[in-house]
Amino acid sequence: MLITMATRILKLPGRWFIPQVKYFQSQPKHLQILPRSSLSTTACKNNEDAEKPKTTELPWQRSSYKYFLPIQTRWSDNDQYGHVNNVIYYSYFDSIINHYLIHSCGLNTNVQTSKIVGYMVDTRCTFREPISFPEIALAGLAISHIGRSSVQYSVAIFAEKKNQHAKSHDVNYPDHNETACAIGQCTHVFVDTSTNRPIKLPDMMREALETISLNNGTNPTSKL
Repeated sequence: MLITMATRILKLPGRWFIPQVKYFQSQPKHLQILPRSSLSTTACKNNEDAEKPKTTELPWQRSSYKYFLPIQTRWSDNDQYGHVNNVIYYSYFDSIINHYLIHSCGLNTNVQTSKIVGYMVDTRCTFREPISFPEIALAGLAISHIGRSSVQYSVAIFAEKKNQHAKSHDVNYPDHNETACAIGQCTHVFVDTSTNRPIKLPDMMREALETISLNNGTNPTSKL
């Protein structure tokens, strides 16, 4: 069974978006997954100047991701079916994205002193296999597109190998599968906190993001 969920949200000055949530469930010989192009946001007002990040087919293999963060699942992450609920994956995405922005890009998350803040304008996730507490999920991050003020992240979640509990936090992560159990795409638009308008990415941030770009051949890294 393959479940795909796409959401689009955000209100920015001069740009309004209608939130759309579409769920597609495919079962052999019964239902056919709709093409990715059908996952769209309806522009309502003055959307002609909005940046349009590229839509790319995300890789499932761990070798494509550049930055890793082990995430301990929580008892409360499990739903009544005994596995991590689909919405929880988005909190995992948030964790690794912001972990990298804070530790490697110098992002100041204090809205009282920061001159730049990132708004999440697009998120989506495709699920292949479930995970459940007490697994330690391995999140992988890469950058699929960098615009003037926007960043599109490719994110993956890797499950522990069956009948094995994660023991190693080195860069190779031998206790986790090589194929992701879920992959996602998220897009930040960074804005000036004083004007709430899109702002050019600082050079330091852009350089740090480029080091984990899908087009960059750097070796995978980890902060743990």
